[in-house]
Amino acid sequence: MARTEIYISADMLCSGIEVRAADDPDRQLVMAPPADLGLSNKLVGDFRSWQMWFDGAVNSCGLEERFEPLGDKFDEVGRQLAETVAAELGKSVRVVYVPQGGWCRRIGRGQSLVVQD
Repeated sequence: MARTEIYISADMLCSGIEVRAADDPDRQLVMAPPADLGLSNKLVGDFRSWQMWFDGAVNSCGLEERFEPLGDKFDEVGRQLAETVAAELGKSVRVVYVPQGGWCRRIGRGQSLVVQD
């Protein structure tokens, strides 16, 4: 049986979370506001701040030039957010982090890290 998958990945003017619902026959990724997942108010605010950090870098230097300004710290924070999502939602979901900052230079663009399988 399929499990719901939560992808943590900053994107322009988005929430930073995409969900592939277990009960969706097409298994499409859909943007989801953090509050809609029942996450804590603190975590919702942390996502908002993290996403604003991403948007600020992209607005300042462009999408293709964001890696240096965001640096590894951006992905460290993103990974921590993913770990907190996993802790708050429990083992019933699979959580994946998709780097968008400095880690892209090391592990490659489009690669992902499974936080909770």
